[in-house]
Amino acid sequence: MNTNIIKHEGEIEIVGVKLPCYVLEDGTRVLSASETQEVLRRVGTNSISKEKETDSLKPILCHKENIVINCYESTVLIDIWGTQETNSTKGQSPKQKLVEEQQEVLFFSFAKVGITSLIDEATGYQQERRREEMRALTKAYIISRRATGLISESDKNDFFKYLVLRYYSKKELGD
Repeated sequence: MNTNIIKHEGEIEIVGVKLPCYVLEDGTRVLSASETQEVLRRVGTNSISKEKETDSLKPILCHKENIVINCYESTVLIDIWGTQETNSTKGQSPKQKLVEEQQEVLFFSFAKVGITSLIDEATGYQQERRREEMRALTKAYIISRRATGLISESDKNDFFKYLVLRYYSKKELGD
């Protein structure tokens, strides 16, 4: 049985590239790998090579009927561009460094939620997902960015479910 089945599909445009995007059966949002590489080339970022592949940068094999599509997790662009920071904290006070770190956590968390929301809108998935999902996802990104390496990718879904249960009352969930 195939995993990573495409349930919803759409297209977003980034720097003039029409980028196919998909939502898988488990709710994972992904971008077409070949067009993602084109976006990276157009903005002057090195493309993702086999040597640079980490778990988060490995292509995901997605299935649409009898077609296999190479994709990347939707937040890959933010992760790549986030590693190219040019700001230096040299000469900053500890308080200034802390403020900058907090701003960075929020910026990247909001950027990831933003690309996720764009995909949901382009694919029509926003009509199907839970109303509170973007709020819980924002909290998950903020917490996981602060705790980098402490939670595995395989635990991400369980962590998300925990956040939904922990931070949203039954009234908010519509139960």
